[in-house]
Amino acid sequence: MELKDMKVFIDPGHGGSDPGATAGTTQEKNITLYVAKKLQSILSSWGVPTKMTRTGDTFVDTTEIAGISNNWGADIFVSIHCNAGGGNGGTETFTKRSYTDLDNDLAKRIQSRLVTAFDSINRGVKRTNWNVLVGNNACCCLTELLFMDVSTDISKLRDSEKLDSAALAIANGLNSYVFANFHNV
Repeated sequence: MELKDMKVFIDPGHGGSDPGATAGTTQEKNITLYVAKKLQSILSSWGVPTKMTRTGDTFVDTTEIAGISNNWGADIFVSIHCNAGGGNGGTETFTKRSYTDLDNDLAKRIQSRLVTAFDSINRGVKRTNWNVLVGNNACCCLTELLFMDVSTDISKLRDSEKLDSAALAIANGLNSYVFANFHNV
């Protein structure tokens, strides 16, 4: 099995009336949508079936996202966010509290590639019970790219080349996850 045999659901965090974290005029919802669209473009060019929670500046209730992913039959779910309020910044990726080994492996593979792409502090993989993860049948994770309120991080989040690298890092993490866990299936 290869990544192109998997259905990947991409959730760009926030949107519409919910800007997420902000830094001056820079809004999380715009960064996450930019990275999500780049990720979708990369995966589509690889022949991977994808679906996104949103493709424009619209709001989708977080309590509905897992259900949308489940109804589509997603195999892999990636939610993209930016962080705030974390002191010295960095990248971290979350998986559901009741994670499986596959959820954890997916999160670790994406996390390591994002840390390299951003040359950021590695805040590690953590567990949580956020709505988009709980009840989601897909192997899933939520990545916090960098911090909106840390000057070295926000400068990277405002750099389209860095964001393009982040999208490719996520795609490569997905590919590595599938190759490691399903290559001989």
